[in-house]
Amino acid sequence: MAVQAFSPLSGDFNGDGLTDIAVFNKSTGEVRVAFSTTRGFVASSKNPWVANYGANQDLFTADFNNDGLTDIGYFDKSGDCKWHQALNTSTGFTDNGIWLDNFGSSGITSVQTGDFNSDGLMDAATFDKAQKRK
Repeated sequence: MAVQAFSPLSGDFNGDGLTDIAVFNKSTGEVRVAFSTTRGFVASSKNPWVANYGANQDLFTADFNNDGLTDIGYFDKSGDCKWHQALNTSTGFTDNGIWLDNFGSSGITSVQTGDFNSDGLMDAATFDKAQKRK
C-alpha cells in the first residue's frame, strides 16, 4: 500500500477576506479546499480544485495576478529552474504555465513568495541549504 504525502496550504481562496485552508496530495497532484466560516471550515462543493498539478513538488501560495484570490505554484526541482503557477478562478485552479524561468538551482531547499520590495507585484526568494545561498 502506497503512503500518500499531504501538505497544508492556506490563503483567501474565495475572496471573502477570511483565511481558508487547503490540502495538497503530493502523489496525485490534487488540491482540496475548505472555506472559513469564522467558526470552522466547510469543504468546497467543487473538490478537487485541481488534479495532476505539481505532483511530487512542494506547492506554495501567492496572488500572482493581484486579483485578491490566492493562487498556487511550485518550483520545479528537477533542475530546469522553472516556477509554475496555477491561477485561482474562485472555483478551481487553472494551470497558467511558467511564472518565472531560470531563477534558482536544483539544490533549492526552500522557496518563498511575497511583495518584498513593496511595488505591488509578487516576488520570489530561494534558499539553497547546501550552498548557504539566498
